[in-house]
Amino acid sequence: MARRAAVAVVAGLVLSACGAAEAGPGVSPSDGPGGTVPVAAVASTTTPVAPTTTTLPPRNPWGGRVPSAADPLRVLVYGDSVTFETVPPLAEALAATGLVTVEDHSVIGFGLTRLDAFGWDRTFAADVAQARPDVVVIQTGLWDAGRKSRGQVFVGIGQDPDPDKPGWAAAYDKVLDRAAGLLTATGAHIYWLTTLPMEDASMSAAIRGRIDALAARNPAVTVVDVSSSIAGPDGSYLESVTRGDGTVVPLRKTDGTHLCRDGAELVAATVVRRVEADFSLPASDRWRAGAWRSSERYDRDPCPSPQRP
Repeated sequence: MARRAAVAVVAGLVLSACGAAEAGPGVSPSDGPGGTVPVAAVASTTTPVAPTTTTLPPRNPWGGRVPSAADPLRVLVYGDSVTFETVPPLAEALAATGLVTVEDHSVIGFGLTRLDAFGWDRTFAADVAQARPDVVVIQTGLWDAGRKSRGQVFVGIGQDPDPDKPGWAAAYDKVLDRAAGLLTATGAHIYWLTTLPMEDASMSAAIRGRIDALAARNPAVTVVDVSSSIAGPDGSYLESVTRGDGTVVPLRKTDGTHLCRDGAELVAATVVRRVEADFSLPASDRWRAGAWRSSERYDRDPCPSPQRP
């Protein structure tokens, strides 16, 4: 299938030896209000005082159980093959906090409108009852509104999952409500990840509209926008980025859908930062060059090699 590749040149992008994005030390322009010079950067004739840092204790922003090393935050992950590729860095990063455990339930071909591939109506209830998760991370879309969904039967309604058809939004809303109810049955909070940008932008937009509406009517659901972490400046599909040294680093596989290692890192980092911030977990970037990079999940489909200038 012919595809139009979008390539973004990211000036000054610093990647690790493994191609991972790393945050360098120093003060960014956003650290000072209104472009003013941060106080710490102003010279002083007084005796310098060593800076102090305050580490907030872990918390649960929704009033549930507070994670600890002895009783860590329990996270369940659901999604399709794109989520399947996001899990290795996500799980390693969260586990590195020492306060989180992750159970991976991602399934290739997963979709809420595809009970033939994944009987979530039964599986969700059983998984949640057994694990009693604090957080559920879920991502849907590719099989619910994309080209691959054509011809599949909509759950319990007998309707083709085509966003262009009348009644699709109302029907899909019912499915989302049912899934959210099962996943939050024991008090978990849901981080619903947006669908990644595709060459067919209408699919991502259709799903985003429905999960935004879900979060608006269900306080147990938070939408996490992972799309912008791997999109072009205008939100479009992005195949690769170019480092400052001119090396082109692939983000998506040659099929135009799935993730290469650096793409998975960018998506996972967005989720990790949100969980760390919400639960006041210790943050670290050491996971970026971790063992997850040797996962065989990235070898299932070809991923272009970085192209050096």
